[in-house]
Amino acid sequence: DDHIYHESLVHPSMSQMEHPKTVLICGGGEGSTLREVLKYTSVTKVVMIDIDEELVSLCKKHMPETHKNSFDDKRVTFYFQDAREFLEKNPDIMFDCIFLDLTMPQLNNLSVSLFTKEFFELAKKHLVPNGCIATEAQSTDIRFVTVYASIINTMQSVFDIVQPYSAYIPLFFEEWGFVFASNYYDPQKLDEKTIDDNLKGLDTKYYDGITHTKMFSLAKDTRNALKITGRIMTDDNPNKIKYFFKLSGNS
Repeated sequence: DDHIYHESLVHPSMSQMEHPKTVLICGGGEGSTLREVLKYTSVTKVVMIDIDEELVSLCKKHMPETHKNSFDDKRVTFYFQDAREFLEKNPDIMFDCIFLDLTMPQLNNLSVSLFTKEFFELAKKHLVPNGCIATEAQSTDIRFVTVYASIINTMQSVFDIVQPYSAYIPLFFEEWGFVFASNYYDPQKLDEKTIDDNLKGLDTKYYDGITHTKMFSLAKDTRNALKITGRIMTDDNPNKIKYFFKLSGNS
């Protein structure tokens, strides 16, 4: 079911842009986000940054059904380093879309510094004026929604338009949160026909106009929970909550 997660991360952003050309993927070592991005023939350059070269090599070799040979596409350039360090050292590189396909910003996790206000300010400097950024953003379960709300609040402190959305991911046994941000586009204003027209010629199994409407219609209890929790995460005060999956009685 990886197509549900990765189509949800990529297509709500790229399907509303006219001819997206340059894309940055932070993380995504198994190649599925890259696979979805490369479905757009307008794309001319993809920069993929993952801190774990060994993981990418293993996925490339053993998971062809996931990446669909996207690692071999000539439009893709790989960097094996910290994504924030890459952006800081390459101030002139600009992108139409940035996708964060990372581990969640749990306590002492390597990804914590990629979910702070300072990081999103840095990412914004690497977006074209009508560019957008999207990230996975933790469970929407109201018992654990604090991290989701904090990611939303942090992105709202940087971008003019921030829209949370979600999709049920069978592998995770729960509704999973995502966040879209831009100073130009607003996915809430897209109608079903426009999305379906923009997707013509693309092979999507999950995402279309009707699904888009559902994804951006969060449940009432989730919307209420997001109003009363969360904060702005900064380098000096990043996320300090540790979230545990609970599968078959084992945490």
